[in-house]
Amino acid sequence: MERKKWILFFLLLGASFVWGIIYWLFIAK
Repeated sequence: MERKKWILFFLLLGASFVWGIIYWLFIAK
């Protein structure tokens, strides 16, 4: 259970990081 929580956490972190880059790219244009 503990490992599943960490995987979900890092998955969420990675997703928000990717969306942050996409958002920044659109703002930079």
